[in-house]
Amino acid sequence: MSAPPSHRILALPLLLLFVAAAPSVRADHADVARPEIVDALPPGRSVANRLDEIRDRIHGVLEYPALARSRELEGEVKVAFEIGGERRAIDVELSHSSGHAILDRAALRAVETADRLPMVYGRLVIPIAFDLREH
Repeated sequence: MSAPPSHRILALPLLLLFVAAAPSVRADHADVARPEIVDALPPGRSVANRLDEIRDRIHGVLEYPALARSRELEGEVKVAFEIGGERRAIDVELSHSSGHAILDRAALRAVETADRLPMVYGRLVIPIAFDLREH
């Protein structure tokens, strides 16, 4: 059995009055807790420490070619690469030449030979200096 039409007409204004009388909460006054930021990766060495280790591992296998020494060739090579899943350099390429092909090849070979590199995401460009006073 349904309500007579006159009761239905009165019910609608009463419902609107009830909703309008309810307390409103503005978003800027709501008590909302700030989200907690949690790093998904365990704490470890800083990126700077990992980059230092990468440089050390590359310099550990770097050889100053004897022919370059005898000709007193010096220069700085910049090698670009990424670190792959097997912790070795991938997509290795010359970013900046020393001006001497023999030094450029030695730098590329050192980067390709270095292993157990710590993970760093993104493309790296590492300068490799050939200086007779330091070798």
